[in-house]
Amino acid sequence: MASEQGVPEWVYVFVDPGNSMAVMNLQITGQYTSSVLAAMSDPDFAAAYVEGRADFLPFVPNPSVSTGFMSPFVVGTINGYRVEYDAELARRAYFKGAPSRLTGIYAFESMDGCRAVNARYGPSWPLDTVQRFKTENVLRATRVNMEIVSLARYAYGRAMLDAQSIEHLWRAYWSGEDDYTMDLPTVDAKGREVRSAGTTWEWIIDGSLLHESRVSGSKPGSA
Repeated sequence: MASEQGVPEWVYVFVDPGNSMAVMNLQITGQYTSSVLAAMSDPDFAAAYVEGRADFLPFVPNPSVSTGFMSPFVVGTINGYRVEYDAELARRAYFKGAPSRLTGIYAFESMDGCRAVNARYGPSWPLDTVQRFKTENVLRATRVNMEIVSLARYAYGRAMLDAQSIEHLWRAYWSGEDDYTMDLPTVDAKGREVRSAGTTWEWIIDGSLLHESRVSGSKPGSA
């Protein structure tokens, strides 16, 4: 397990009502299962996962691209994936024991955490979509600061980060830093602005989450 903290027995998940896969899994099976756990029946994959060799990147940069110059449209289109690509490269290089952001299930350890997210981001994280789950069959899990990812998304759209800055950013994320600060150019590139991530803890879990309604003897969770 990547985190020194124990994985909570119960966690809370924002279930997107517009995501058909999320809704159907909850209705049919009453649980969410990470893609890693579903693939562990393959002995070759299981060995690669345990040894930290499993490759979860669906796309890699084109080494034969004809020019390094990109339009604003292209930059905006690929920046979201660049964030996840760089995060995954750092995990594979320095934190092999952590679950990948590309395979894990995201959850919060309390309703208070969900309320904090709702207070920060508003309608895009509605509290009435939060469901309570019991953690099961956990292979790997880690507790990380999701606001570092939010800051990374902002920074990738604002500046051309060098390799050293990218590595420092993602090592801080996977290390579980509780805040992170970046010195970035202003939108007109005429000045500088210092932005701090802030702190919102979330769990990334390679395993399964069983809805509380499917757990024998469980009572609906409170705050």
